[in-house]
Amino acid sequence: MTHLVTHDDPALLLHAYLDGELDPVNTLALEARLARDPRLAAGLSQLETLQRMIRESLPREAPSAALRGRIEAAIGMRRRRAFRCSAPASTWSTRPRCRRWSIA
Repeated sequence: MTHLVTHDDPALLLHAYLDGELDPVNTLALEARLARDPRLAAGLSQLETLQRMIRESLPREAPSAALRGRIEAAIGMRRRRAFRCSAPASTWSTRPRCRRWSIA
């Protein structure tokens, strides 16, 4: 069940909206509020500009192998050294089934 989110601090909603974190009901409610409130719409515009400027000016870096390993360990995944393939499941399938990731 979706609940309509109401906050005294509209900045929280703007950030969630900009990040795509609101569900459809709350997205529609905030969009209606933005249409009625020019100050709120201006705040969203400022946040969009700030986000764009940050994305354009900061380089994107790939995560290090160490970070990737810590994340995989934290979520219970482990990387196998090589693909492990099994025989086809049936005679009509000639492609082996290969898995690279597994849940620990």
